[in-house]
Amino acid sequence: MQKIETDIIVVGAGIAGLFTTALLQAQGYQVILLEQNTLGGVQTLHSQGILHSGLKYALDGNIGADAKILSSAPKIWQQCLQGTGILDLTAVKLLTAGQVLFSSVPLVGALNAMLASKAMRALAVPLNISECPQMLQNHAKISGRVYQLPEPVVDVASLLEAFAHIIGNNIIKIDKNSLEIIESLGQITQLKVKIKGMAVNLTANKYIFTVGQGYTNLKLSIQEHNKVQLRPLQMGLVQHPQLQPLYAHNIGLAKAPRLTITSHYTQKGELVWYVGGKVAEDGASQTKSQFIANLQKELGAAFNLDWTPANLNAISIDRAEYFQVNGTKPATFSIINQHNYIVAWPTKLVLAPSMAQQIVQMCQLLPKISSSLALSNLPKPAIAKPCWSNL
Repeated sequence: MQKIETDIIVVGAGIAGLFTTALLQAQGYQVILLEQNTLGGVQTLHSQGILHSGLKYALDGNIGADAKILSSAPKIWQQCLQGTGILDLTAVKLLTAGQVLFSSVPLVGALNAMLASKAMRALAVPLNISECPQMLQNHAKISGRVYQLPEPVVDVASLLEAFAHIIGNNIIKIDKNSLEIIESLGQITQLKVKIKGMAVNLTANKYIFTVGQGYTNLKLSIQEHNKVQLRPLQMGLVQHPQLQPLYAHNIGLAKAPRLTITSHYTQKGELVWYVGGKVAEDGASQTKSQFIANLQKELGAAFNLDWTPANLNAISIDRAEYFQVNGTKPATFSIINQHNYIVAWPTKLVLAPSMAQQIVQMCQLLPKISSSLALSNLPKPAIAKPCWSNL
């Protein structure tokens, strides 16, 4: 049986675990990141890569807590993408510097007044039609103004590749369902795993779990009083001969955008729209055929195209978050700091850096091992493939 001792062990290599591991490494800690599947293969790669400004959560005309929290989050990412932030993410591909927001129906007074207010001018810049993406100019049904939002969209696959390079050999692929947590008096004493069938015991000064919905399988003593919730979505994948690249929110009278569209390419180089928004939330309670029918209806309401030749697909996703009594989205990330371990959920991709920074602060008094670990011979998880790559 092999034994490995390190400063910190992180379990779960989605964006939360990757950002946390990289930031702890940058602070001089020896960190091992464990993953039983692929990098980012559950929630992270199914996100649209949008660094939300929070405006989409104020579409009822009220700027609530979640909108205020998200408003400053993209700046941390932008600094990292420019190489001036807490991590150097200049290798990450930026798909667009900002999304556009448009409506296909007349908007109510409260939302119109908010978009026109002085406070929102930095977040929502009105565009002339000639400044709009070609897809909007050529095919969109537009009512009122079109706005540019400071919401960059990153290519999530290249983001995962960048983190794999930053963290290097300290990412280890463990066998599926092999993780066993040993607790004594509320403290974790060790983790038992298997790596290619070989039993390995790991010990650390701090254990961090960023496992999303996998939290329910951890068998930690805190689970009796700390639950996870799943909020399902059914996302749309759209192909059509007349599609053009677009990164946009199509809004209506509801609080959530009717459609949130990002653009990606298959391995064959064919354009695919990845579609979320209210249509995806409504899809959680629909069959696949019902969802696709509603998706086609919503696309028809927003764009002057014959959607008959479109290839429409669906993918179901569960968003794992810290439990809320009313089942709604938490306003921000969630962290449980219990004895010598932490469990955390970022809630949104854009909040991962802020959450990682707070976790680093919680670890700042931990001792550091001076010697390096020889981990290069251990298996590494593959980077997950986007759901649209094989269409």
